[in-house]
Amino acid sequence: RSELIGEIRRTMAIVGISALRPDLIVLDEFQRFKDLLDPDPANFAAELAHRLFDHVDPVTDRPTKTLLLSATPYRMYTTADELDADHYSDFLSTCSFLFSGDQARVTRLKESFGALRGALTTDEGLAKAEGICQEIGSNLRTVMSRTERLSATPDRDGMLCEDDPELSLE
Repeated sequence: RSELIGEIRRTMAIVGISALRPDLIVLDEFQRFKDLLDPDPANFAAELAHRLFDHVDPVTDRPTKTLLLSATPYRMYTTADELDADHYSDFLSTCSFLFSGDQARVTRLKESFGALRGALTTDEGLAKAEGICQEIGSNLRTVMSRTERLSATPDRDGMLCEDDPELSLE
């Protein structure tokens, strides 16, 4: 009986996902849902999440967009005593998801970081490092953005600019 109920629930979840037909999925503080970002046949929640992420509207043929929000999307570094954590792998895993699983692009990013490290450890590498940094930044800006809340203005919106265009409706 329990197996039947479980299977019915799984089927209803899958049907529910296809009935949603989402245009946009927003994961706020997405680092809490890292297990959902990597496809895992053994993780039903991840399977459902990827059905949402990979949904294509049958009428318009538009793929669902996913917006990941976080003030701290991944650890900036891990220490030697954090045996179960690896900031670099975590970052690359996030990039893999953002690059829609394009492993060639992830590999190029890893190679760029390797080249950057090499350039930073040589005497004449500073100019080369600057170019590599620009390349990495350009690559990442296609899938990431970062804004800061500045205390430079009283309302803390120093990076925002209101645009109030004059529009006429006809």
